[in-house]
Amino acid sequence: MEPFKMACPKCGKSSTYEIMTHRSYYFRKDDEWGPRVFSCMCGKQLFGLGIKQEYDKQYEAWEAKAKEPEPEPQPEPEPEIVVMPPRQEEQDPSVCSWKDCQLPSRKTSKYCSVSCKNKYARWAYRERKKKERSGASSETHP
Repeated sequence: MEPFKMACPKCGKSSTYEIMTHRSYYFRKDDEWGPRVFSCMCGKQLFGLGIKQEYDKQYEAWEAKAKEPEPEPQPEPEPEIVVMPPRQEEQDPSVCSWKDCQLPSRKTSKYCSVSCKNKYARWAYRERKKKERSGASSETHP
């Protein structure tokens, strides 16, 4: 079990805060927590006895967790071996969708290469711009 370390009640981190003694704060001699200021990077601040109360609350929770018996580690089940069926090659590969290309397309695309895909994208962009300028309603696909 790791040793107790107080955490910020807002963000839960234990390394982003500091507890300082406020020098300009007037306090009674018997008030030990009076001049203390808890300040976290998340913006949370606690003053005086609020720090002590938060510390006590977190310490009690830590003690309760420490008293619980640790669960016995469960043996990890062996991973199942899945046998994948062999890939069946396409008998008739489809042809690239670009109008000037007759190469077979890739398995994951309708084009044979990135350059054919880009050619189509540029062509479609030009056609859209022509259509917008002329107001024509017919567009031909390659």
